[in-house]
Amino acid sequence: MNEVGIDVLGPLEVTVGGVPRTLGGPRQKRLLALLLLRANTALTPDQVIDALWDDEPPATARSQVRNAVARLRRDLGDAGAAVVTESGNYRLRVDDDQADVLRFSRAVKCARELARAGANDDAVKAVRAGLSLWRGAAFTGLDGRVFEAAAASLAEQRLAARELLIHLRLATGDTAGLAAELTVLTAEHPTSESFVAQLMTALCREGRQADALRAYERLRGRLADELGVDPGPELRELHERVLRGDIAPVTEASAVEPRSLPRDLADFTGRDDEVRDLVALVEKASDTAVIISAIDGMPGIGKTTLAVRLGHLTRSRFPQGQLFVDLHGHTPGRRPLAPDAALDVLLRGVGVLPEQIPEDLDRRVDLWRSTMADRRMLVVLDNAADTAQVRPLLPASPRVRVLVTSRRRLTMLEGASSFSIDVMPPADAARLFCRVAAVQPADGPVADVVALCGHLPLAIRIAASRLRSRPRWTVSHLADLLRDESRRLAELAAEDRSVRSAFAVSYDNLSASTRRSFRLLGLLPGGDFGAHAAATVMAVALPDARRTLEELVDINLLVNRAPGRYLFHDLLRQFARSLCTADESADAIGRVVEYYLDLGHTAEQIAHPVGNGERSRGPHALPDLRTAHEVRSVIDTEHRAIAELIDVAAEHGLPEQAAELASLYGPVLQRQGYLDEALAAYESGLAVGVSSEVKASLYRSLGKSLITARRCDAALPALHTGLALEQELGNVRGAGRAHINLGIAHYRLGRFPDARTSFRQALTLLGETGTQYDKAASLINLAATHIALGDHADAIAAATTVLAQAADLDNPHIHAVALYNLGHAQLHRGDIDTALTNLERSQTISREIGGTEIEGRNLYTIAESHRRRRDFTAALDGAREALILARRIGNRDIQSHAMVILGRTHLDLDAPARAAECFHESLRLTANDGDNYTEAMAHDGLARIAHDERDLARAKHHWQAALSRADAGALPQREQYRRNLAGLGATAGRLTKS
Repeated sequence: MNEVGIDVLGPLEVTVGGVPRTLGGPRQKRLLALLLLRANTALTPDQVIDALWDDEPPATARSQVRNAVARLRRDLGDAGAAVVTESGNYRLRVDDDQADVLRFSRAVKCARELARAGANDDAVKAVRAGLSLWRGAAFTGLDGRVFEAAAASLAEQRLAARELLIHLRLATGDTAGLAAELTVLTAEHPTSESFVAQLMTALCREGRQADALRAYERLRGRLADELGVDPGPELRELHERVLRGDIAPVTEASAVEPRSLPRDLADFTGRDDEVRDLVALVEKASDTAVIISAIDGMPGIGKTTLAVRLGHLTRSRFPQGQLFVDLHGHTPGRRPLAPDAALDVLLRGVGVLPEQIPEDLDRRVDLWRSTMADRRMLVVLDNAADTAQVRPLLPASPRVRVLVTSRRRLTMLEGASSFSIDVMPPADAARLFCRVAAVQPADGPVADVVALCGHLPLAIRIAASRLRSRPRWTVSHLADLLRDESRRLAELAAEDRSVRSAFAVSYDNLSASTRRSFRLLGLLPGGDFGAHAAATVMAVALPDARRTLEELVDINLLVNRAPGRYLFHDLLRQFARSLCTADESADAIGRVVEYYLDLGHTAEQIAHPVGNGERSRGPHALPDLRTAHEVRSVIDTEHRAIAELIDVAAEHGLPEQAAELASLYGPVLQRQGYLDEALAAYESGLAVGVSSEVKASLYRSLGKSLITARRCDAALPALHTGLALEQELGNVRGAGRAHINLGIAHYRLGRFPDARTSFRQALTLLGETGTQYDKAASLINLAATHIALGDHADAIAAATTVLAQAADLDNPHIHAVALYNLGHAQLHRGDIDTALTNLERSQTISREIGGTEIEGRNLYTIAESHRRRRDFTAALDGAREALILARRIGNRDIQSHAMVILGRTHLDLDAPARAAECFHESLRLTANDGDNYTEAMAHDGLARIAHDERDLARAKHHWQAALSRADAGALPQREQYRRNLAGLGATAGRLTKS
């Protein structure tokens, strides 16, 4: 049978029995070239489809592949049997002699073996024979990313062969024309220290010492500008020898040193800091110790890519070679390479003949260390499983540098410097995507795509490759595909690479119990999580949970975000969740819900006890919860998880628990400034099917949060709905509590008479049925309303009544608010010193319990106290602190009050322009809120500024606006505004201050 011949080192050429054969079309050419790339290896139909179609494959792709295979066999005639079909896969059966690319690889390998044996002349002939096979760029005329990558790899192999040939010619003294050839090569590869060293040697052989020195200086300047480094020690030594006129002959060994690094990626992006630090470590001097750098990180983070880039950047530092060995610690379908097998590869890589390599591990270790004793080399141990696999492979020579990459943090590798690689910064991630996808940064939502990829380099490369191979796609379309969480991992796959398979290798290497833990941890809600929640979802004791968490951190499947807090990469969390069965998920979510209910009830009893409705302590191990400060800290770390868990509980058929979580945590979240999460909690709780009693409570709480969010118009319907439900149920206590919140809504809208009516009605309804807390809540709100209406004596009486019950209440929040109302009323009565004492006591308690809202109100009221004492510096400081806190928690009401105080203080300091800015900002903050009080105060301030500037029309406008708000709220200041308006006819004289 005639054999097929395939040449791809140039345009594709095919012969059958030595006679040229024309293939029918471009698809058959690409199919044959693809099969040759994987010669004697079966390819799946999916792999063939990805290579044959650069855009989205048609629905008939599989049938078209079968047709293309049939046509290829027909075009090859008698040689068509070389294309084999096996179990639906395709393979090209071919010998080395039948393809130029295989002959080339064999020739270069033969040349290196001959050089090791000292047969340099024969080695020259062998490498020249291999280079003579090239007719141009490999795979010319074949487009597609598969052939582009193969062509780039072969171009590097060709360059390495040319370097080998030049070494051999220098060693044999055949230097005719070498200087000219090397001048061209150094121009094409200006930072290659090996080519510059060869050029300097060749020039000196021709007596051109000055030109050799100039070549060195050109390289030194370029390295300094581009990499910030000096030439390596070997080239510096050569430079010194050129200066002395002492050019030693090239040794035979220099022509055969291994260069087994994989090709560098042309689109390598970012990692500037990591590259700089690793280069510095590689160049670190040591007279006694091997320098070891251990690079670790999660699957797909780019560890190998970084190590290869470093190897290429520092190639000239290691004139005796660079070894690269894949230890297969996490390779699909492969067992990790045993140390004795790895040493066999390493020893043969440095020229030790197979028959010279001993059998047992200890003797191989000794031979490896003695062989490397005087060499200056780089050894890259890629994809290590653990420290035990690596330790026997470490040479003893201080001239050797070792790079190790691993998914596991090799903490016990003695003397190693650890580099944990994180995901890419957003800007670098976007640049990588654009380079691989060949799009401009403005082309669609690139930032969205890389964020959905979790800024993980492997995911970004896969997504970008898919986009590049599908011209009809847009970046926006790709982003839409990735937004579907249930499909995201499936979309991040191309050819034989996928994010899922990269993760699966690490997962499969775990023990059965750790695999279970990994799966279940993925179900935890929120961003990060603590060991207590982890122990609950895993159903293990806390010490066991901590050990498992640290094990997952060590192998980079979890991130230790802070002491005791852990975090999944988004894609790893989705991978973990996808592995859980429905039953497993349901049981685990049930445990997590009960844990958070236990946590919430325990926290409330410490930070906000109400004296009733206590829930018995559950069986869960909880974080330390002894003080209000500890409660605040726990909620600060758990607030995202709490908000998400309510939806998760509803999705898993736990509506009552979802509603209970909402009722329990909504007030907690609101008090600590997480208002958006509180609103979301109530809305989620109301979305599930629960009883009227629970709905009434949730509507009441939702209304209260809407009030805090300055959405009082939305709060009133929610509160009235809740009140109607309570009345239908005949729940007097619930109706009373609803009236409290209705009163608060009226208060925030500046409708103080309506607020007073609601609070009095609440006090009547709760007088007999309410708890002590209910009565206290009615009284302190009534006290605040009395202050607004100018009834300061009544306010002091109400606040004092609550404070007298403080010991029995044992509720620090009520205590803090009562002290605040008492101090506020005393301030308005002119008893500033006593007011400050009570306000500062309230401030201390609010900070201890994390009551940010009452803390903010204390701050601006204390500032007003200082203003009235004419301590303007303290007034400005306090109001600004209140403003900063209010902005942090998103409370516009406190912001608007703080702005009024700042405006008044600037006016006292005779800074009307600054004062006006503050008053206008207060009005902007209260726009459409209907807040009569602060709007009246702000308009009054602007009227005073206009009056002082003799702009009577503007003063009249603002006092009329102030009077309108004061009348709507029945504010005591309204009489003062009427007097000011009446006195506008007289342009002289100071106005009475309010």
